[in-house]
Amino acid sequence: MIRTVFIHLKALESHLTLNKTLPVNIKMLIEGEEEIGSEHLEEFIKENTGLLKCDVAIISDTSMYDKDVPAIGYALEAYATCR
Repeated sequence: MIRTVFIHLKALESHLTLNKTLPVNIKMLIEGEEEIGSEHLEEFIKENTGLLKCDVAIISDTSMYDKDVPAIGYALEAYATCR
């Protein structure tokens, strides 16, 4: 999980270093309980619905094919639902 979070943080850092500002608002939900069933995630989402509203969601839950080969993962075994 750390590497998938780190890559997003580094991308934001790089953009901010070059441009000093972001063109959009960014919200990050970093959830680290997936290995134990994410037992607190549903409650957190219900309690923070307003803070979590967004136009786009990016889910990073993929493996690295090779450290020197960029990739975009698709058809993940988990899914997200939107209402």
